Amino acid sequence: MTTHKFTFGDLVAVAGYPDRLFTVDSWRVEQHYFPEAEWTETVYELTDVYSAEWLEADEEDMQLVVKADKADEYLTMKGGDVAVIFTFSDFGGRSGRLPKVAPEIDRYNKARERERRINELLDARNDYARLLAEFGDKEYENKIKEIDRKLRANE
Repeated sequence: MTTHKFTFGDLVAVAGYPDRLFTVDSWRVEQHYFPEAEWTETVYELTDVYSAEWLEADEEDMQLVVKADKADEYLTMKGGDVAVIFTFSDFGGRSGRLPKVAPEIDRYNKARERERRINELLDARNDYARLLAEFGDKEYENKIKEIDRKLRANE
């Protein structure tokens, strides 16, 4: 089973959309096949929490701001019975900076990014190992050694 970096209701920032916050509505996994390459990508469907604008984003363009179970708390401040939704501009104007991410979320983001890089390297290594077994080309053996060096660097 494929794991996903984000889940339903998570609040995320998206590259290219400064000062905006989106909630994860859904995602889909797309498998691409070409004669020279094959890959899988996850595409997320998001909604801007303030304007309700819909957006699709690739996983690598997103950054977790807060997990779904803390989203309401993050978005609202209690003012009697009225919940006030704030925007980043309420905190000093449109600086173009993403909101400060909590240290535990930052550690989580870094761990998931490291996991993603390692998985990509392992997938590429497996592809080259198959090609080496099938064709015996020294080029594939060199690629495997290069990937092994990168994997050791990620330990």
